[in-house]
Amino acid sequence: MKKLLIGGFIAATSLTYAKEMTVAPIVVEEKNEVIEIAGVETPITDYLVMETEEILNNNVYLRAGVNVWSEYDSYSISENNLESEKITKGKKDNLGFEFALEGTRNITDNLELGLGIAYQQNAKLKTHSNHLKEKYEMGNYNSVPLYVTGKYNITTFSNGITPYVKANLGYSFNLNEKDVKFTDEVGVTSTWNLKVDNGLYYGAGVGMEYNDFLMDIMYQQTTADAKVSFQGEKTNKKSFDHSRVTLSLGYKFNF
Repeated sequence: MKKLLIGGFIAATSLTYAKEMTVAPIVVEEKNEVIEIAGVETPITDYLVMETEEILNNNVYLRAGVNVWSEYDSYSISENNLESEKITKGKKDNLGFEFALEGTRNITDNLELGLGIAYQQNAKLKTHSNHLKEKYEMGNYNSVPLYVTGKYNITTFSNGITPYVKANLGYSFNLNEKDVKFTDEVGVTSTWNLKVDNGLYYGAGVGMEYNDFLMDIMYQQTTADAKVSFQGEKTNKKSFDHSRVTLSLGYKFNF
């Protein structure tokens, strides 16, 4: 009886071992590779493949804008140490515009830093008349600023719109000065030369981006000192800064 029990136990053990050896192997496919795992009776979870998303760190912006508001410093001259004569109140006569190219790099998930260059066609000024019915048409100037730019993206929205704040700081090359035209009370017109120095440029504003299209509004200022030459004499340099609010549209390329 004892021998019979031992024989039965050995037979059962042998059958169990044979069953384990005949279980079909589980095959897991990872892309084009095949991995074989030794047969087991316990279930195995699916093998997941995580693909790494490409990260785009560099951005190029093309912008075009129009000045919805602008103003220059008022400007006065004095001749032969006589009383100062205002030749412009600094009010603009038409709209200015600009084109800009900027390149930035993503420093963090929200912050971009980079460089920019712009061409700014500044507005002309209104003609100014004094109490003697003399007229002054003050000359304007254009600007080419080179600047560093920073952009902070607010990425908490899930509707695809990314608001941002933006700031620029740089140096402006002021050029293409227009001469001052003076018309006396009898209608005789003379031309006075205007010379404008280069100066500091800065700006700050807010905007939004959607599907790489963007729109922003910025306050910008170009600082400049100017002097007028007439009748062989030159005035002292005086502030002739140009301030404006610019509405811009643009497109972003990233790589």
